[in-house]
Amino acid sequence: MYGLFPFWGRLQGVMIVLQKDARFLAIERNDNLGFGLPGGFVNRGEDLIAALKREVYEETGLSLLSCQELFRFDSDYRFPTTTVVYRGEAQGVLRESWEGQPVWLTLEEIEAKTYPPIKPAIEYLWQIARESSKTS
Repeated sequence: MYGLFPFWGRLQGVMIVLQKDARFLAIERNDNLGFGLPGGFVNRGEDLIAALKREVYEETGLSLLSCQELFRFDSDYRFPTTTVVYRGEAQGVLRESWEGQPVWLTLEEIEAKTYPPIKPAIEYLWQIARESSKTS
């Protein structure tokens, strides 16, 4: 319903890129909509970093150690949302949540079954990968 009548404007979202070697942490969603990156909606009045820490822990069991904003994008998939994408580091033991199973995957594996709203983040990661391969 909110997608049709966004009374309070665009919703705010956060997501994070966590990388280990050539793999990225993705969430294999339990609703069968594909792979997402750890993150979610920001609660009203919640700080972006606090929301990111909460979402990372809820979805993966990991504690966020550091993060840096990469970029922002707008999406109207299901709800009008502005998402802030971060890159960071986390520690802990991975665990499944009600939302899905965290798994380390290559960009190719994530892209093959990407949850539609995160496509701008995956495109950005491909851009970074191409640029780093030119400099190596």
